[in-house]
Amino acid sequence: MAPFLRTMRVMMAVLAIVAWGGAGHVHVQTVTLSNVVPRQDTAGNIINAHAGGIYNFSGTFYLLGEHYTYCPHAGGNKTVDPDAIGDCEMCGHTGTTFALYSSPDLETWTLVTTDVIPNKPGGAGANLYTPVLAFNARYSYYVMMFQCSGECTDGQLQVATAASPAGPFDPRGAVLPANDPRAGSSQGGIWVDEGTGVAYFIFNSIGSSAANGQWIVELDDTYLRMTNRSAQIAAGGSGSESGYLEGGGIFKENERYYFMAGSGCCYCAGGGGAMVFVADHPLGPWTFQTNVNSGLFLPFSPEGQPPPPPPP
Repeated sequence: MAPFLRTMRVMMAVLAIVAWGGAGHVHVQTVTLSNVVPRQDTAGNIINAHAGGIYNFSGTFYLLGEHYTYCPHAGGNKTVDPDAIGDCEMCGHTGTTFALYSSPDLETWTLVTTDVIPNKPGGAGANLYTPVLAFNARYSYYVMMFQCSGECTDGQLQVATAASPAGPFDPRGAVLPANDPRAGSSQGGIWVDEGTGVAYFIFNSIGSSAANGQWIVELDDTYLRMTNRSAQIAAGGSGSESGYLEGGGIFKENERYYFMAGSGCCYCAGGGGAMVFVADHPLGPWTFQTNVNSGLFLPFSPEGQPPPPPPP
């Protein structure tokens, strides 16, 4: 088996951080992000933001992710979570909030807050997971979608807004209501097509019925509510941990849309897949292309086979 990728080089020009010089010259800086050495913030603490993403707004980078409060980072000192069940007995299962860091260059990170949404939907005992952030240019606010634990009785996939990416974010209710037949999801997020300005809600739905699987839904212009325009990317399957995909994201290249997602596993102790789907429009039809991590243990597809296609 090939060794794991140790470092990743990011060309900052791709991320819109470009310094223009005289006579039309462009200066591009290369930053090395290590997967071996833990990143530290400006206070010398290990960055504590997981299962989130990096965003660029007005020339500043923001790192948004789950802030683990239950256990320390030091490997041997990690404590099993007594409230967890099954193979979820790891750091981050309980007591999660969302931390936000800012950086001018992807190297120097400053902690902004460990709780970007202090007024938790579901109350103080709720756990929050997998935040995704976008900017609504029409209404000039930032939209965050995330998963809330069972305390959010109106629906697990929630939305919040703020005037600044630094928050504080105010809860705006469930984007996928609990009475929707596709409810029962472990993950969802927002993606904006920069070419059209249209926003989409992408989420998984656990189970084996026709309503389950991986979905993409067009949002209204507020980015807070779903419209009736939707498409099923991949159909559901059987089993609570094997019949769906989660994670990943969507991007556009050469006028085609690509969606990537992995197998559904709690903290993925056995590894996860990276299945690729392609379409000519965000609302499909979507076609499975390949699994770029087919050699790993995949609860969804043990032999690296594609998930079942959506019903016609």
